[in-house]
Amino acid sequence: DVYKRQEYQLQDYQLNEQESKEFKITQIDPYWRVRGTIYALGLNCFGDKETLIKRNQAVLFHNYLYKKPDTSTMSAILETDIEQMVSILRCSTGKFDGIGRDILETHLNEGEEDDIPNDKIFTYEYPWQVVVELSKSHERVTYLDVYRGLTYLMRSNMVFFNHFLQTDYVTAIVALPYTPKILDSFSPLQIYSIIKALQMKTEYDNINNVLDIYKQKLLDMFYCVEDADRMHGIISCQTRQLTCYNLASQFCNNYMCKLCCQNTQNRHPCVLHDSFEQFLRYKIRSVYLFEESRNFDRKRTIRIQVRRLVRKYEVEKVFEGLNIEWDKTVLYYHYQAHRVQIIYIVLETNQEAQKVILNKAYYENLLKQFDATISTLSNSLYKLCEHFQNPEKMLAIIKPLTTLEIVEEIPSDQQYIGYIQKLLETLTLLPRTQFYIEQDINPITGDVDNRQIFITLPNREYVEKVYRTQPFFGCLIAHKMSHISVCPFLRYDPEQCLVCSAKKDRQCIHDMCQDCCSRQKYALLTCPCSINSIQQIENLRAQAIKQNKLDEAELLCEKCHRKRDKDCANKVCSSCCIVQAIRFDCLYHDESIYCKEIRKLKPKQLARKLLQNVSEMHLKVRHELKNGRYDWFRPIYNTNVQD
Repeated sequence: DVYKRQEYQLQDYQLNEQESKEFKITQIDPYWRVRGTIYALGLNCFGDKETLIKRNQAVLFHNYLYKKPDTSTMSAILETDIEQMVSILRCSTGKFDGIGRDILETHLNEGEEDDIPNDKIFTYEYPWQVVVELSKSHERVTYLDVYRGLTYLMRSNMVFFNHFLQTDYVTAIVALPYTPKILDSFSPLQIYSIIKALQMKTEYDNINNVLDIYKQKLLDMFYCVEDADRMHGIISCQTRQLTCYNLASQFCNNYMCKLCCQNTQNRHPCVLHDSFEQFLRYKIRSVYLFEESRNFDRKRTIRIQVRRLVRKYEVEKVFEGLNIEWDKTVLYYHYQAHRVQIIYIVLETNQEAQKVILNKAYYENLLKQFDATISTLSNSLYKLCEHFQNPEKMLAIIKPLTTLEIVEEIPSDQQYIGYIQKLLETLTLLPRTQFYIEQDINPITGDVDNRQIFITLPNREYVEKVYRTQPFFGCLIAHKMSHISVCPFLRYDPEQCLVCSAKKDRQCIHDMCQDCCSRQKYALLTCPCSINSIQQIENLRAQAIKQNKLDEAELLCEKCHRKRDKDCANKVCSSCCIVQAIRFDCLYHDESIYCKEIRKLKPKQLARKLLQNVSEMHLKVRHELKNGRYDWFRPIYNTNVQD
């Protein structure tokens, strides 16, 4: 039980993939702790949860004299108003300086005759007046003005019995008409109109950046629902590809319904809709892409993975006497907790790096209070793919970078290769002479490295057969060397395209449909299914350039004949951006359909539309509860509820 394990209650303790899947619902890192830490350290208090966590983690890592506040200190400022914090910290984002309430009020009334009603929709001021059951709870996780705004997002009869709480409680449903990402796309007038519609405080003395406060209050309201045990947030599905009117849970990491979440490839792993091996795959992929983008010298770089926050001074003290380029130290933040999880340090020579690896047990013992493990970087799968003769017939078996005990128990010597041989014989019914196992080489020591091993099989049918039976021994992950992206999410339907909802082409070595395969920017291998399509696209591009006299580098999409969107981070059009197997986060094309529709509205229309959406969501969830469907909350199967 998570409540009986002391390490889970520690503020710095990071969950591994299995623990995160099972215990994320307990909210190990609540927002009020993040907010209290920011205030106690005197840092800028504006930003979403991810920004604030990374901000305080970076400061604590680099500044040894900064003392991390204890729980009692953070609890003391739990109900401190944001305006009081701003008046003391004197912080700002710099985006809205000089835009006062008078200016907003003047522009808000220009061009729109209809005003936002000043009459309160309800006679209640606080959530515990709307839902009587909340009055039994004395838990407070935020300040009063946020609770006033929440009143408009709740209904007195919209409650359900929450089986996931430690004790039996009735949980109030809160309909959230926005997400932190949607707030970033709103204009100043739209943010101000929402604050007015929710009857929240709008007048402040001696504060110039009122818009920063308005936006932060809406963020505080969103995270307040996440922190409160007796509240559960619901959101309109935030899918980016097809219009969807289903409900999504606030606990979904992508704010999508079950169908859209599992059907989307470019997303985060979800504690509601994914099995834990999907978390392992995402961790492998995110670390690989991070290391590739930083272009580390793999012969001189070591990786330190920690489960508790370590200070830079303490790391320097442990490696005292070694020649380390400390100015090249890089931090990797956990993709969900947003805390420092991996520290990359670069030594001056390969001999210095070998000295660390040979004495790894000694250095890990010095860092044992942080649950640290030291390792080298693995060789790049992207570069290795170019050297193999038949990568479409190959699989890479990868030990995930995780603290799972089952991974640590797997041997790293020749006995491990024997396990893999027996596994392949059982799965494929082939003799050992029909498949070939090749071990990786450690880039620092030059020794055999079994964290990545490469298997060559007779044909693609055997590759698919082995690939579909993972994870092996409960944790080992298989990656097809012909895939463009490292360890993409597994499709629940094996016949589905890897990046869209269409049926994949059987000839495609990338496991995609013909259309998606022909649009890939970073494909290293030539796929037989898309050769003709690529040639047709190139002919259309040449015709477009000739007819319109276009500058190809500036105006055309890199993968088709359409004009590219100038704000696209991947330099392609909307059709090509969303199907890229490897892509940068694109603010232009990652916007949800729901966000695009409401962002076009005028400020007052937007405020009224959001309140209308709140009412519609409550009607939808009533229908779901009446029919016994809980996918909007959390699937019951494969969870501890069955026990």
